[in-house]
Amino acid sequence: MPGEELSGSYLEAIWRDFQFARELGHGCRPVHFLVGIAEGCGPAATALAAGVGRPLREVVTAAGDIPGDSAAYLHGQAQGAAVSLPDSLGQRPAAEHLLVALIDQGTAEVLQTLSRAGLDPAAIRRAALADIRAPAAQPAVSLS
Repeated sequence: MPGEELSGSYLEAIWRDFQFARELGHGCRPVHFLVGIAEGCGPAATALAAGVGRPLREVVTAAGDIPGDSAAYLHGQAQGAAVSLPDSLGQRPAAEHLLVALIDQGTAEVLQTLSRAGLDPAAIRRAALADIRAPAAQPAVSLS
């Protein structure tokens, strides 16, 4: 589905990401995507709501701003991977693709945030892959 206009849960998650970062007065970082996904609806949001720790919004807010030149690069890298994965599967981008890309990106901030929310990144990845009908052994998304 190359070249199709982005829409649906993917675009909604990105919109919520930017809104949340703006509320905090921060530049967008990959960790803001987690909140954008979690506050949506659908399988990815459900998976992120299953934690036994604090809600993701609370965890990210408590962490404060983490300045760094790589934040914009990592944010863009996650978006690129979240579009290339569904393209390779013949699908339209969805929040689940973005969630897989964030976990595969493996930034310490994203992984620590998931942990603080009582979420297992490997289990979340498996659930997201199942939701997009990708094999559980799907290789990590190529991040460039």
